[in-house]
Amino acid sequence: MTTGNELNGLEVKTGSALDRCSVSQLRHLLRLGVEPGGSPTSLPAEVRNTAGLARLLTEFLPEEQETGQVLLDTVSQPNPPLEVLRQLKDLAKHLVDEAQNEPHQNAGRVLYHAAIAAAYARHGANISTRPIRSRVPLYEDLAAVLTGEPLGAVFLHAVERATEHV
Repeated sequence: MTTGNELNGLEVKTGSALDRCSVSQLRHLLRLGVEPGGSPTSLPAEVRNTAGLARLLTEFLPEEQETGQVLLDTVSQPNPPLEVLRQLKDLAKHLVDEAQNEPHQNAGRVLYHAAIAAAYARHGANISTRPIRSRVPLYEDLAAVLTGEPLGAVFLHAVERATEHV
């Protein structure tokens, strides 16, 4: 049972609103887009693919055109710099905290988790306070929902790396 500061018997430090969400709350969001048979019908239309995510992130960061796509392309690169991924994670936390609606919050959450997953998949570095293994079920769901997308591959690689020495 998950309490405010415990997840599967491990202490979890909390800080942002995202960190206060339980894994089950985040998984519930993802399950909204998966049919009982397990085939991805998708998350809400706005976040079911990278094009929808990119649009939402660009709306929230309108300084430049295609900002959202640049962010998603960065986390999907084969070897993005670790410091850039840390900055993207922090930006995503800010987006989640400042979002005025649920679709923008969801897009920020996906970017947040994509930055963490990319850091782990590409560098073996956990840039979060939570153990990466606690995120495996969520990342499996994200990989399934985003199958065929470069972003889905990031989540899949993070899962593979986290579970290869179990």
